[in-house]
Amino acid sequence: TGTGTLTYLWNSSNTGVATVSNTGVITPVSAGTTNITYTVTDGSPTACQATSTILVITVNSLPAINLVLGGSGTICSGTSTNITVALSEIGTNYQLRNASGDVNVGTPVAGNGGTISLTTGNLSSTTTFNVLATNTITGCNAELTGTEVITLDPVSIGGTVTGGSSTINYGSSTGNIILSGNTGTVVNWQKMVDSGPWEDITNTTTSYSETPASTGTWQYRAQVKSGSCSVAFSTPLSISVLPKTLTITANNQTKVYGTVFTFLGTEYTVTGLINSDAVTGVTLSSAATTATAGVSGSPYTITPGSASGTGLGNYTVVYSNGLFSVTKSILTVTADTQSKIYGAVNPTLTFTYSGWQNGDGESGLTT
Repeated sequence: TGTGTLTYLWNSSNTGVATVSNTGVITPVSAGTTNITYTVTDGSPTACQATSTILVITVNSLPAINLVLGGSGTICSGTSTNITVALSEIGTNYQLRNASGDVNVGTPVAGNGGTISLTTGNLSSTTTFNVLATNTITGCNAELTGTEVITLDPVSIGGTVTGGSSTINYGSSTGNIILSGNTGTVVNWQKMVDSGPWEDITNTTTSYSETPASTGTWQYRAQVKSGSCSVAFSTPLSISVLPKTLTITANNQTKVYGTVFTFLGTEYTVTGLINSDAVTGVTLSSAATTATAGVSGSPYTITPGSASGTGLGNYTVVYSNGLFSVTKSILTVTADTQSKIYGAVNPTLTFTYSGWQNGDGESGLTT
């Protein structure tokens, strides 16, 4: 109250904490306490003045905003990750937000004095996040200065394997196998024979070929990975590897009538072996091996069979017979030496022989 027109002058005792305009609008500057007053002056010649009572203003501190944000910069599309806040303050809640429109993501997480994690939820596009810190007592809040950008890798897609030959023989190549329709890069290829385990192949290109190491049903597939996403496998390609023809031929043999022949099991020739496969023995039989086998039955058949060795399961074994010839034995007939006295009757002429076999007789010999 006073005479005439009244004027007012507002004052803050600590402008480092808050200022006040001459219309009484208080602007906080920093945490602390200040006294707000005003002085009124009337319009009398003596300009009488009076000062108001004190209004104590407390400015609460804002949460710390220079905290360090962290997280996985790149994740797989459709998955979630965590964004971390280092040195979080006790008594402060931290709300993760999509920076596009400051939309809340999930629920606030209370600070614990250390590092806390805020979950992004499953993402379908690259997203920038910020964090709003709120003091749980005063309600004061502030957005942290840092942001975190999470980018997405497309989901790994294995694709399809085509090409090659559906049926080959042992020792032949699969032909060129091609991977297509995949998303991500080739980590390696894999192969499996029959119901065995998948084995890794050191190959990171989109094509592959090889010569299978055995007969059976071989399957091939590619392993693909897109960035941070889990690996994916292509559809497998099956190739049937059939046995290769292996020919074992009995070697021709010759013996003299009346002798016995014993096979060692090495009298054969092999055609068609590959890799480190080997024939180490063959069973051989023939009617010519006995001493009584005559020349008239020659040539006899040599029959091979029951081959043994390594890797022979990869072949269709074909046996080819050999011939066994029996040659004539030498029979030596010697006329005995004779003598007589002149004028006497001639003595009986006789002979001796050697070389008979198997008790053959002398019916064909005459003196």
